[in-house]
Amino acid sequence: MTAITQLATIERNLPKSQADWDRLFVEFLQWQRTIQGMQWQPITLQNGWTAYGATYAPPQYYVDASGRLFCRGLLSAGTVTDGTVIFTLPFTPSYRVLTFGQGYTTTTTYQPVRIDVLQNGNVEVYNAASLAWLSLDQFNFSLIQ
Repeated sequence: MTAITQLATIERNLPKSQADWDRLFVEFLQWQRTIQGMQWQPITLQNGWTAYGATYAPPQYYVDASGRLFCRGLLSAGTVTDGTVIFTLPFTPSYRVLTFGQGYTTTTTYQPVRIDVLQNGNVEVYNAASLAWLSLDQFNFSLIQ
């Protein structure tokens, strides 16, 4: 599609009357209120994983208007066997998602931890042996795939 064709398409889809512009503005305000109303939601941890403590962000997720899911929080490690489910999200990606989190081991070294989100919403950890805690603050992915 050429730039000229794209401009013609845009022009055809613009509101034609003041009433059309008013409807568009109302829709925009509703969309804006929806976005502003989105809040962090709690994550229920599994397999011995717990929130690290009150001075750190609790485990939570948030989905923005573009369909990107973000997590935050600091977790105390529970079961650290590869493939352990640490929580389940209420959203299911179309494909398995591989991402990462920053961990800290019981031997006082930082360690990258692989985090997989399965198509059923389960979130699994890999490379988590000897982990003391795990930060979810870098964990994000698109739900639109």
